[in-house]
Amino acid sequence: MRLKDCYNCSRPNELIKNVEEKHTKSAIAKRRETLLQAMETLLKKNVIRQVSGDKAIKIKFNKKGNGHIVDDYLNRINGISKKDLMSLDDGLREAIFDHPSDLYKGRSDNIQYFYYFYDKKKKIYYNVAESVEKHKKWEN
Repeated sequence: MRLKDCYNCSRPNELIKNVEEKHTKSAIAKRRETLLQAMETLLKKNVIRQVSGDKAIKIKFNKKGNGHIVDDYLNRINGISKKDLMSLDDGLREAIFDHPSDLYKGRSDNIQYFYYFYDKKKKIYYNVAESVEKHKKWEN
């Protein structure tokens, strides 16, 4: 016959941990969705920035890029607020062009190049991906 040792059982702690993780992930997912909705106004905006003496780039926002920014914000970026996320276009206009960067690995998306802009106020870098836009061919 085996006696049950309830005082040294790890099962309740495991159950509590699983419930806490589930609620934490759910809260983060809701917060992510709220931030993405708040950033939807950026989808209609663009910023023109000079990156060299004769080259300017047009920076546009898209849902995929905004998703990356929100994930960075939720996981690691310090020094920016929710308000800053909704006005990234203004931050990019005020930031100083720092340097370009070639790709360091092969990519399956259309990204060809990166440009880095430094925001002195927030002490952060914005990295902007340059991609080739693919257009559907017109058929007769």
